[in-house]
Amino acid sequence: MKKKLLSLVFIINSLFLFSQTPPNVTLDSCDETQYVFSDLFSEGKAIVIDLGSQWCIPCKSSSQFVQELYESFGENEQDAIFLGLLFEDDDSNLATCATVEEWDEELNLTYPTLPAGIGNNVNSILEIANTYGVPSLPWFIVFIPDPENPGQGLVAFNDNTKTTSSYEGIKNALLDNGYEQVLSTDQYSTTNLFSVYPNPAQDILSIDTSSDIKIEAMTISSIRGNVIKTFNTAASSIQISDLTSGIYFLEIKHKNGVQKVKFIKS
Repeated sequence: MKKKLLSLVFIINSLFLFSQTPPNVTLDSCDETQYVFSDLFSEGKAIVIDLGSQWCIPCKSSSQFVQELYESFGENEQDAIFLGLLFEDDDSNLATCATVEEWDEELNLTYPTLPAGIGNNVNSILEIANTYGVPSLPWFIVFIPDPENPGQGLVAFNDNTKTTSSYEGIKNALLDNGYEQVLSTDQYSTTNLFSVYPNPAQDILSIDTSSDIKIEAMTISSIRGNVIKTFNTAASSIQISDLTSGIYFLEIKHKNGVQKVKFIKS
């Protein structure tokens, strides 16, 4: 059955095989939500792809750690978007919304599962699989926004899942690129003291806090960690009009430590 998937994958335009730029696909869900890669990248979202089929036994077991990561990174309400791409059903036919319903119910999954058999999903899934040379299932890819090309992405992780090492691979790819796990109420009260607005921002970025802790210094760095600007001030707003469009981190130093906040320069 895997050979059937692979034969379809490699028939499609082999010129994409070594491309490092994610194809700008649109994926449809059974609840009529559309996931447009270029839009998500423009919003600073990371995209975690879980590619599998209903007949694939390892796909069922690996889906459990994807569910854990989905919950850990904010259930698609933060900046990491988890998507399950279900290619075929148990009979090797294209998966449908009925297949997804069975799949999610059997495995108790709540992250979005998108079947190949609706909209243009089959072509989008095959384009992703062909672009990155997917040889077997399950397969996981983590995309992050390209800071130098708004609306485009980069691959942060691309690997097969045979062991739990891919759990660490996905998690580390997100953490290393500034995507934070959801904090408990206690953690939030001590570490998330500051927020920024508007976000995205064009000229002025304002810093807000509900505490009386004063800012000692601030630093703006690129998504790759390069320091771009420093501010030795406790100002409640900073000028960012000279930055190019993209994703940045504002590091805020205060007496209790340091907080890093992600923002988008539009």
